[in-house]
Amino acid sequence: MRRVRITPNLEYIEPQGRRKLYACAGLALSGRVKTVIDANPGRDKTRDLLKSLNPDIAIVSHYHTDHSSWAEQALQHTKAEIMIPHDEERYFRSFDHVIEHAAGRDVDESLWRSFSMDLLSYREIRTYVTYDSPCSFILGDVSLECIRTAGHSPGHTSFYFPGLKILFTSDMGIDRLGPWYGWRDCSIEETVESILHLRSLDVGLLLTSHGGIITRDIERCWDRALSQILDREQRIIHSLDMGKTQEEIIHEGVCYPRKDKVKELMRSFLTSWDTVMLDHHMKILGSTTLCRLFPALYEVDPAVYGRKKASGAR
Repeated sequence: MRRVRITPNLEYIEPQGRRKLYACAGLALSGRVKTVIDANPGRDKTRDLLKSLNPDIAIVSHYHTDHSSWAEQALQHTKAEIMIPHDEERYFRSFDHVIEHAAGRDVDESLWRSFSMDLLSYREIRTYVTYDSPCSFILGDVSLECIRTAGHSPGHTSFYFPGLKILFTSDMGIDRLGPWYGWRDCSIEETVESILHLRSLDVGLLLTSHGGIITRDIERCWDRALSQILDREQRIIHSLDMGKTQEEIIHEGVCYPRKDKVKELMRSFLTSWDTVMLDHHMKILGSTTLCRLFPALYEVDPAVYGRKKASGAR
């Protein structure tokens, strides 16, 4: 893992190599109240990291396994108080609830359990306190704001240090893959709302779960994430206009265009996630488009929608 000192009391912890598939970057705050957020560089490294940091508080941004599996290790190896989003309490307590509300259609439940519990180390947890967003913490001499940024998950949270102008985006999709909404409890509309809100904050440094550290062109990074969502919608519209079926669109890929190159079991999950992402887009396209819902998006990426806007299509 890579550990980067951001300020004397704030450290960014990033997984390296293949661990990135099952882990995420997080934060560690030292000082009078030692705090970690999404500290999951990968299984054994997570255990050793938590033991060395010995935090007082462990904050989880949302229930997705790469961001939450470390909470069980924090319970085992530290005396930290585990804090989870109030809106997602049942996801942490019950894997049945995860399957019922998140899994896409045509996913075998036994495979889902094997994938999540064996490969990603999902564990139910029962010892925790919940936090609501928005809310604020004073951690020693550092002020931290928890900002509800739903869409990627129902209670997804980002973390803002206003005095430092630093934002930890959690899993907002500022990376090559772009924003992800491949489970049934995701929302494209809430994802766009959340990005637009974070884009409006006074930020000089972005710390991300999967996209590293961003020090410049921050507004452009947000615009690129929005453009990725818009581009997916535009490609779906074009495919439908060409007479392609939804099965053909899924095969070509909404977010994952080369699924046939991926081995099972992962291929089935990529197909499921593309299927759900298409479902979310189709729900919107049944009556409108994203730019009609959010007129500000015309200014974000006019190139994507310029032709459609001019022609009056959809």
